Amino acid sequence: MVCAHCQASNMDGTAFCEACGAPMLALAPAAPPTSAGTTNGAGQTIMLVVVSPAGEMRVPFSGQELLCGRRDERLRIYPEIALDDPAASRRHLALFSQSGQLYVQDLESGNGTKLNQVPIASGVPIEVHHNDVLSIGEHVTIRVEMM
Repeated sequence: MVCAHCQASNMDGTAFCEACGAPMLALAPAAPPTSAGTTNGAGQTIMLVVVSPAGEMRVPFSGQELLCGRRDERLRIYPEIALDDPAASRRHLALFSQSGQLYVQDLESGNGTKLNQVPIASGVPIEVHHNDVLSIGEHVTIRVEMM
């Protein structure tokens, strides 16, 4: 497989490019994107509200898989949602859609991920809903808004 982001060769079935960290495949079979691109199967717009010491950032979920983690220029890791927290892993978690639902999966991060203050198992997709809060590292949260 060839990474669309950096053109590096990767083994078949690789979820993230070994060279740059860009998503290669959905972690699970994804539902086809909607025409609006930012709605789930119920026609709701999904917004991710990332809160960190640097401030608040609103990221529309486009139906594609999003990698969240610490940016690392040296290792060429460029997550779609860069987490400004030293306790966050470079490839901390992924958000993706399947059958019109939004899921989070911890990617074997060093310090784990919490969903509504409850730690989630690494490598296991967990469905997230409106107003759910993901806690990453010491200072970053991502709130899910479905409108």
